[in-house]
Amino acid sequence: MKKLILMTSLVFAGIALFSQPFFTNGGFETWNNELMYRNPDPWFSSNMQLYMMGAENNITRTEDAYHGSFAAHLETVSLGGDTVFGLMMISSGYDLMSGGIPYSTTPDSMYCYAKFNIQPNDTATMGVFFRKNGNNIGAAFISFTGEQTGYHRFSTPVNASETPDTLSAFVCSSTPGETPDIPGSEIFIDSIGFIGGDPFPNGDMENWNDVVVEEPYDWFTTNYGNVMDENYAVTKSNDSYAGNFAARIENTVTMWGDTMALVTKGRLTEEGPAGGIYVDDNPNLVSGYYKYTPVSTDTAMAMVTTSYYDDVAGESVLLDSFLVMLPEVSTYTYFELPLPNTAQQADTLNIVIAAGNMHEGETGYPGSVLLLDEMTVDYYEGITSGDITERKIPYPNPASNSLFLTPSGKQDVVFELYDLTGKKVMCKTFKEVQQNRIKIDVSNMTPGTYMYNYHDDVSSYAGKLVITH
Repeated sequence: MKKLILMTSLVFAGIALFSQPFFTNGGFETWNNELMYRNPDPWFSSNMQLYMMGAENNITRTEDAYHGSFAAHLETVSLGGDTVFGLMMISSGYDLMSGGIPYSTTPDSMYCYAKFNIQPNDTATMGVFFRKNGNNIGAAFISFTGEQTGYHRFSTPVNASETPDTLSAFVCSSTPGETPDIPGSEIFIDSIGFIGGDPFPNGDMENWNDVVVEEPYDWFTTNYGNVMDENYAVTKSNDSYAGNFAARIENTVTMWGDTMALVTKGRLTEEGPAGGIYVDDNPNLVSGYYKYTPVSTDTAMAMVTTSYYDDVAGESVLLDSFLVMLPEVSTYTYFELPLPNTAQQADTLNIVIAAGNMHEGETGYPGSVLLLDEMTVDYYEGITSGDITERKIPYPNPASNSLFLTPSGKQDVVFELYDLTGKKVMCKTFKEVQQNRIKIDVSNMTPGTYMYNYHDDVSSYAGKLVITH
């Protein structure tokens, strides 16, 4: 996967906005129940990967159903130069050949109702596998190509050599490894069933599970890697240095077998932490308080980076970085990360705090626990930023897949984008806002520079927004 540059500079169109740096929830006092994604029961899906990338779900519940109230909609999408196909699996995480659910009859055939628009040279597929004592004993597959505008019944024989004890299954909007997965391929699927066997579990797609995790506001965590066992790495703790709460960060084994636990002001990519928060003054010091109980020789770590967006090169340029290892301490202890750069104006600050040693390919030990509190940022302009509750500019900027707004008001929110010819290319309206952050998908926008206008029932502002993929 190509590295996703999630945010960098902000360019103002001669409009005076705010000179106050923004660094929210450094004391970990604000926690929200965040809906990461929604999956049909008992399926696992690509929505987890899309959440990690900061993008909208590509598996969604739709009322455009063949029967009952709901169907599943899968779509292949383009994100940051990569292509992510819609994928649902009944399995052990992404390993289709392990896990599954108990199933003990041998059906004669499998069927489903589907409609779709599969791009030329692409193929969507549904398949089931039957196993006994861990060995594959049968399978069935249905492929979908071209366009089917209305729901149609599709079926195929099931070939199983004996009575199984386990069933696993998958549906994907593009077939990896055989045909190119092409953005825009989509399929609606409903009423999956068997002839001559027990019913397919939730084949009517009526039951969906909301994956909701309590997350520290305005921090990104590795909790998405533990949604299968709900052994979340980052949790709220009453054992605080100041205020009511701190962040408790414990190394856990993720669904992929990795051991990690961290919080960051950016995002995670397959190449490591990326992005960050916008700053309009150069930070000179990031500090906080911690205590740490390691397992074996484990060591926690704290890292900070600043960067700026080079308009000519079209990429982020690293300005400053500092890494410090945090040894075992039983009481809250002060630590700091200095940033000496003053020669070049930074526009992005990222902070990464991990409960294990992730430096130079190292991995942490399961069970190491880091408590983190009272993170602050000092700036060369003499401002100390602790908990600032309002962020009125859209961020990140540049945006790759999604951008966020923190409304001043709660009603009549309008966000508009215009290209440089003055043509309106996006208008998002929200009559009432119940959350303190609005997420807007820009993954399908053409990369370039746009003008934005924002207003709600309290405030209004405008400026430039850069979109990169």
